[in-house]
Amino acid sequence: MTITIIIEIFAFVYLLIIGAAYFNRKKANTYENYLYAALLVNNFIQLILEFSATFLLKECDYYPVGCMIVNKAYMIGIGIYVIIMSFYVRCSLKYGNQGYVPEKIPMFNLIFSIITLILTFTIMVLPITFNHVFVKGMEQVYVTGPGVTALMIFAGIFIIYDLILNIFIKAKNKHNSRIAFILVLICYFSILLSRFFMPGITLLYAIVTLTNIVMYFVIQNPDAIKVNELNNIKREASKYNNQKSEFLSNMSHEIRTALDIVQIFSGDIINSDEKEEVKEDVQDIIDASENLLEVIGNIIDINKIETNDIELNNVIYDLKKELSSIVKMNVLRIGGKQINLKINIDDNIPETLYGDKVKIKQILNNLISNAIKYTEEGTVVVNITGTVENDICNLNFEVEDTGIGIKDPSRLFTKFDRMDIDKTSKIEGTGLGLVITRSLIQLLGGTLQVESAVNKGSKFYFSIKQEVRKLQDNKFKCDYNLSLPGKSVIICDDNSLGLNASLRFFAKYKFRIDTCSSGGELVNMVRSNKYDLVLLDSFMPEMNGIETLNNIKKINANIPVVALTADVLSDSKNKYLEAGFTDYISKPIKKDEVDEVLYKIFKE
Repeated sequence: MTITIIIEIFAFVYLLIIGAAYFNRKKANTYENYLYAALLVNNFIQLILEFSATFLLKECDYYPVGCMIVNKAYMIGIGIYVIIMSFYVRCSLKYGNQGYVPEKIPMFNLIFSIITLILTFTIMVLPITFNHVFVKGMEQVYVTGPGVTALMIFAGIFIIYDLILNIFIKAKNKHNSRIAFILVLICYFSILLSRFFMPGITLLYAIVTLTNIVMYFVIQNPDAIKVNELNNIKREASKYNNQKSEFLSNMSHEIRTALDIVQIFSGDIINSDEKEEVKEDVQDIIDASENLLEVIGNIIDINKIETNDIELNNVIYDLKKELSSIVKMNVLRIGGKQINLKINIDDNIPETLYGDKVKIKQILNNLISNAIKYTEEGTVVVNITGTVENDICNLNFEVEDTGIGIKDPSRLFTKFDRMDIDKTSKIEGTGLGLVITRSLIQLLGGTLQVESAVNKGSKFYFSIKQEVRKLQDNKFKCDYNLSLPGKSVIICDDNSLGLNASLRFFAKYKFRIDTCSSGGELVNMVRSNKYDLVLLDSFMPEMNGIETLNNIKKINANIPVVALTADVLSDSKNKYLEAGFTDYISKPIKKDEVDEVLYKIFKE
């Protein structure tokens, strides 16, 4: 047997193994899989034809017609393999946001049929020459002539076209199809070299078999496909999650800006000489806006938790003072209900602790407001105890009520789930409060636990650790009763109503105030005037807050610039501080927050 026949036999055996493995496993219904299956089938048929052609070429004088038919069929098969492989490479590429056209089966069938007919007609018409010679004692049989030349040119055109697609077109590559293309290049140039140096050794489909085997393990292997699919899913999920976060950020900004306007103007009405009936109606408006803010906050918080985008922001704080503000807020929630709110806090708890006071306040506020919400009459008791050891305070929190109780506590932490609809249908809420509360407690290192009995009430309790710290200055005891006449301030906001609301709010500090409605206008005014403070909205067209800040700093690097924004998503305060803002004030504007910021900027 010649070297060619031995190589063909080995190639056939390996192909049988790969074919059995491929066709006996479940495959996704993708065009890449269909095309790869066609490549394997072509490989089987061509190995048989290649073996037959090698045998018949030796006896071409006895079987001229059979030799002609088999060799031309073999040449047509080579062309078909090139066509299929070319489509495989192109179908595995994805351009922009749209798939490549040949992935559509009807179009693929049409193009494939036309090219195959052209190829078949060309090879059938053009002549070929049979060669049977001995070179240095070695028997060599091979085919030459216009038909062979046309086939090589045909294959070269397809390969050059695929090369252009892979190099010059910006494409997203699926399933490592470029590996397949590289293998085809190696195969093509191997054949060209063999035609020059050893034309009698037909290695084409041995190399093709090797190509298909490599493709199986690198591209078509089930594990590799699953990994690629999972990576694609992960990329898509990340893209949609970013879009969701951006949408929530924009939504929050728009709604909070509107609520800021409502609350500032409503507060002015309450502090005016209007009739009591009017003031009561306005207070209802403020209460409704606070409820809406809570809903927005819950939606944003659950997004942060789902995206692992929530972080601790530790500061020194006075727990008793923070609890006082929570109590005042929840006393208003009691309204006309016959509820006695009791607060018991251990005297052993240190005056100042170090931790994330904002999240602790949010946890307590959620638990207390929930207790009030689901209690019509009776008591809501808050117990806080603490023990100190090695400058670590172990805090124990309990919130107990005499409300409607919980039938199935296991459902408490299911998002958007409202239990006992017949009892709670009139109670406002998103069904997110306790889900968020539990996640925040876990972030602080604790575990939320619950005990409840229907119609008797519920008790929620948890423990967390906080560092004990000493006061570094007296700012925590300052009442921030600020009046700053003579200070020059400029407020920039593209929303005219929001700008008017901010102007009214900050006028209480006796500032000299200028306003503008765009980043470009603000930069020009800072260049022309001296200001002690810049209050800058972050969401503006043309030049956003951060871009405007960078331009201001080029003019005056020392001027305090505070982000005055409704952006409260994804740890916004840190984002703006890292961008170079002096401080951050969130909308709706809260006087305590503004006082603290102004105190830090203008303290003597």
